Amino acid sequence: MRQRRRLSFVPIMGAALLAACASTAPPEPASCPGDAAVAAQAQRYQALTLQPPPDAAMTLAGAGCGQRKLVAALAASHGPVVGYKAGLTNPVVQKRFNIDTPLLGTLTKNMMLADNAVVPVSYAAKPIMEADLVVEVGSSNVHQATTPEQAMASMRAI
Repeated sequence: MRQRRRLSFVPIMGAALLAACASTAPPEPASCPGDAAVAAQAQRYQALTLQPPPDAAMTLAGAGCGQRKLVAALAASHGPVVGYKAGLTNPVVQKRFNIDTPLLGTLTKNMMLADNAVVPVSYAAKPIMEADLVVEVGSSNVHQATTPEQAMASMRAI
């Protein structure tokens, strides 16, 4: 008796589809920084020097593309991605920067600093503050506080 084999085209078609998808990456946004610009930005970042402002034609999509490239360029010296930071989450602050969405920052292993680390004032960018509430702790007694009142008594400034 002759045995029949049913051919299945699903795995063959699936493999072909995966190969086609892998070879056609989505196009970069027109405002995505080129490799040379990202390499220069990575060099400035590692040298702890001020970054110039982005090109006036930069879009959020281009900035996201550049961010992915920069994180990849810094991987060897800054380690793997360990977390993310949401920025510009307040609609009032977004309006000030003329955007309508929060931004996502990528944090790498070597960006995590030890307690009491000193960061140079000239480090990478002009510092800005987006704080809804800032407190200055004035006493280590805050670690033993068990009530809001005790914690408040340890504050130097709010």
